[in-house]
Amino acid sequence: MTRTRLALPGVLLLALAACQTTAAPPSNPVVASGQPQKIGRYYELKADCTTLGPVVVRVMTPPAHGTTTTVESMGNSNYPASDPRSACNSRLTPGTDLIYTSTLGYTGPDQMAGFIYNPSSYHNALNVSVIVR
Repeated sequence: MTRTRLALPGVLLLALAACQTTAAPPSNPVVASGQPQKIGRYYELKADCTTLGPVVVRVMTPPAHGTTTTVESMGNSNYPASDPRSACNSRLTPGTDLIYTSTLGYTGPDQMAGFIYNPSSYHNALNVSVIVR
């Protein structure tokens, strides 16, 4: 089993990937109105910290009050200490970031839904709700 996690400063979002179980994500992370914000980071790493390949994020139901994009980037993973891949947490590794930008001036709730496709051919539902301020 592998874990795909989304991490933001002060906010942790978790997504299921490759037959894994994780804690529930916090509800309604707060984002700034009109500003692009990373609301998720998805990755699937081997024990040697190399990637199994890109994780594809598809938003099937876009947010009503904004847009999303995905970006391949280098960043940190967030495996628990009990996972052999926790050594990867201190290294920059490839992943896919989900970026949300609200309509300028909009404040209030927004949500999106879709799927996360891992390189190991497993997929899982993506459901994210945000509060825009």
